[in-house]
Amino acid sequence: MTTNSDMVKLWNSDAAQTWWTRPERYDAMIGPLGDRVLAAAALQPGERVLDVGCGAGQLTTQAAAAVGRTGQVVGLDISRELLSVTGRRAAEAGLGHVEVLEADAQAHAFEPSSYDVVISRFGVMFFADPVVAFANLRAATKDGGRLAFVCWQPAPSNEWATVPLFAVAAHVGFPEPPPPGAPGPFAFGDPDRVRQVLTDAGWSEVDVEDVQTTVSPGGARNADEAVAFITEDTFGKMLLANAEPDKREAALAALRTAYEEHNGPDGIRLKAAVWVVTATR
Repeated sequence: MTTNSDMVKLWNSDAAQTWWTRPERYDAMIGPLGDRVLAAAALQPGERVLDVGCGAGQLTTQAAAAVGRTGQVVGLDISRELLSVTGRRAAEAGLGHVEVLEADAQAHAFEPSSYDVVISRFGVMFFADPVVAFANLRAATKDGGRLAFVCWQPAPSNEWATVPLFAVAAHVGFPEPPPPGAPGPFAFGDPDRVRQVLTDAGWSEVDVEDVQTTVSPGGARNADEAVAFITEDTFGKMLLANAEPDKREAALAALRTAYEEHNGPDGIRLKAAVWVVTATR
């Protein structure tokens, strides 16, 4: 069976370190989009929920509050460090009905028909074989169960990605683009592909909602904070990986200028476009 070994390696490496050392930055940036998932999932008290790619666990703990102590939420991720944060957060919040599971959702042998709802906040775009992965998640879901997740629309529709990309690339060059549909943040940018993947995996009543909004890079209140965030983030590290010292400084100066153009009363705000996807078992 195809696995996600490359993603396992990435999300357990120093490249992803900020995700577990400063999770509040990502909570500030994409937490409101997780709220969209919870609204779409319409969780009910007593339900059993699987959070795929749970990361540092903000959505996991929110889901646990929604289902109450008669329910259960399992936060699944391939990163041991992120699961440690999720477990700690759940314990600090007194959420004894949260469990963490280190596993590859594409290949893990779930107990059949054991979940009422599968949710995810930007955790399902990294599968090597998404049809196999979503078929596996479907098998883990009860008849009539629900799927709800949020994923990014194509990169050109997302200023949080294009603003740093073009500012930095002017000095250090553009990174090699991934093949179409390759695992990564924008793998589900094509809504028709999303529908086809889920349909091929056996899900029904697939709906893809277009959501246009803004996000703050790491909750940045000013350009300096935005630069500090992106240079520590996985994406920024990739952009600057091979930059020579003088070109790196020029790239950072350009990045600061680019962010300053988006500074306002609420700090740095950049356009973001996502799909909120729902389906039924």
